[in-house]
Amino acid sequence: MLVVVVPGGHAHGSAPDPVQGLVRRHRVERALTPAILAGGGRLVTRLGDTVLACFDQPQAALLAALDGRRALHETEAGDRALPHHHARMALGFGPTVVAGERELYGPEVERARMLGERGARDGEVLLTDAFATALRPVPPGVGLHAAAGARVELAGGPFHLAADHRG
Repeated sequence: MLVVVVPGGHAHGSAPDPVQGLVRRHRVERALTPAILAGGGRLVTRLGDTVLACFDQPQAALLAALDGRRALHETEAGDRALPHHHARMALGFGPTVVAGERELYGPEVERARMLGERGARDGEVLLTDAFATALRPVPPGVGLHAAAGARVELAGGPFHLAADHRG
């Protein structure tokens, strides 16, 4: 699953103007949705400043996150009305219960949400260890490296960072 945290929201220790927070999330969601759908994913839920999507294949989820990040950067490059807010993304892989059309449950859902909120910096795509293990083969043009030191402690455990070298 893909967890997208929109910076400037409650998960980041600030209480933004509710209208601006809604505009931020809507802009991020609008930029990411085509990449999610093109990768065979589906938008499952929105929780405050967090958007969650499900995928059948980890490779598709990672490529959707990277493509969505590109789309968001392109959208923001042409929109000077609001400050830029690069979404923080985290990917998890594991047993997940999808309740109805709007709820996701499971340890990897919580791990990815925590990683997106605590471990990710603006514009990053992070992977839980379970996701990185399931991601074989790594898509061409994508690099992964393990996080180290204080970032691992802050995030509550090991994770990987994804780098997009696809050009």
